[in-house]
Amino acid sequence: MSLEKKASYILIDDYLKLEASSPSRHEYVDGQMFAMAGATRRHNIIVGNFFALLHESLRNRPCRPYVEAVKVFIKQVKAFYYPDVMVACEDLGAEGDVIEAPVLIAEVLSPSTAAIDRREKLTNYRYLESLKEYLIVRQREMIVEVHRKNESGCWSTALFRSGESFELQSLSRGTVTVPVSSLYVDAGVTDSKVHESSAGYAFSDPDVYRFTEQELVDLDY
Repeated sequence: MSLEKKASYILIDDYLKLEASSPSRHEYVDGQMFAMAGATRRHNIIVGNFFALLHESLRNRPCRPYVEAVKVFIKQVKAFYYPDVMVACEDLGAEGDVIEAPVLIAEVLSPSTAAIDRREKLTNYRYLESLKEYLIVRQREMIVEVHRKNESGCWSTALFRSGESFELQSLSRGTVTVPVSSLYVDAGVTDSKVHESSAGYAFSDPDVYRFTEQELVDLDY
């Protein structure tokens, strides 16, 4: 989902009107619109697997999962994003297409969005007081990063690989256990990563990233 910037400043109301009639989706950050390109089949399958798992797990609970076409609004930075997967426990009504208080957001990385998902969105999503968990899901290897906020408002990060499971703690009425491999069913990803190209990342915020230097270098989108 690569982003193409449009130069002129656009008011939020105008963005929402344009987006309602647009045949393609655009994200919005502080007066700028960014066109979103299509996703790969692998990306679609991983998103679908996660949505299906959440949909089943949240039956008879007050929270609901949403996928791709529903926007999240972050007032503090005047931003609208389309998360790959999102969970909210607010009463939206049948017609609502903007969520302001999600408890969980997940993004599946792709080459064009990896830097945005890791930096801009990781920073901006944390302005959401309601948000308790932000997941970054690798597309080409079985790795999930779980960024979690505790009761004191501090964030920590845990890394989960193939053969492991992680718990979603942001959902009402108990936790949901997710085997990492369940997100990659039929996606053509095995214990060994699908390695088409290599990308290393370096981060300086020790409160967010608590991996070893080698782990960070080894991580691929």
